[in-house]
Amino acid sequence: MKSIPIFVISLILTGIFAASVSAQTLKLRAKVNATGDVVMFEDFFEGTGSSGSTALFRAPRSGRTGAVQVRRLVAAVEKLGYSWVPPSNLRSIRVSRVVATVEVDEIAALIRAELAGALPDVRNPGDLDVILPVSLATVRIADTPEAGMVINQLDLTPRTRSFRVAMSFGMGDNQVQRTIEGRYAVRRPVPVPIANIERGQIIMFEDVTWVRLADNVIGNALTRIEDMIGKSARRGLAEGRPVQAADLEAPRVVLRNQLVTVVYRVPGMTLTARGRALRDAAAGESVSVLNLSSNRTIVATATGPGQVSVTNASEGLKVASN
Repeated sequence: MKSIPIFVISLILTGIFAASVSAQTLKLRAKVNATGDVVMFEDFFEGTGSSGSTALFRAPRSGRTGAVQVRRLVAAVEKLGYSWVPPSNLRSIRVSRVVATVEVDEIAALIRAELAGALPDVRNPGDLDVILPVSLATVRIADTPEAGMVINQLDLTPRTRSFRVAMSFGMGDNQVQRTIEGRYAVRRPVPVPIANIERGQIIMFEDVTWVRLADNVIGNALTRIEDMIGKSARRGLAEGRPVQAADLEAPRVVLRNQLVTVVYRVPGMTLTARGRALRDAAAGESVSVLNLSSNRTIVATATGPGQVSVTNASEGLKVASN
């Protein structure tokens, strides 16, 4: 058996390794985007295998676009033991530095959580409304694994429901600082009509539901359901809207032009007469009634549906003079 020299075996193995590396297909990406401070092998090509995380060039500044000459890229690829033949008309490749955006809603959510931890009467962030300046825009930061935002300082003025926060976005050299001022409102449970309520309708328990509304919306609205139940709507009430005390009244037991019974009681005697109410009245309210027999006007007190009473002696005489 003939022996093969060691240097011949070495040449054969080197050729096989080179052929296997060259055989790996590199496909130039349609867009080259860098997510950090350097542009990596895998940012340029598909099919880079375990070499993909190798840094090739410095990336442009955050949010900017630069260019890499093709001849430099070819040289960098060959140093890694790969072979890539660029199109004949390609002279340079555009490289963009990707940025992450922090939306205003995300900023508001973080501030809301910070406020919830600082306000003693607030249990969770969902009980807060945060009002930010309309001029506040999306914040752009470098898209890195460390990208994010933190609140460095929170200053509160509870009397005016206002706040001021110092915030940092991103990390390291790419960090962005912002100071943001705004206002907040606390959401509290409020009873509201479950559907539209017409004028004069008596409010029942099933007509009311609970919602959480910002206290700057609630104002002087009723916050106890018992202050609504059994009352009559003085005007039409809208579904889901807070109700003011002035929107309600005691139910009317006597209506204008309604025929009513007038009762006058004195010890040992009760007199009744028929009359016509001259206006609406709730129980306990005074109401003028026309005595239909004497055609005289009596001032009485509404006591129940279609019934009024007279306690004043002079008014009682008007009842008696039928």
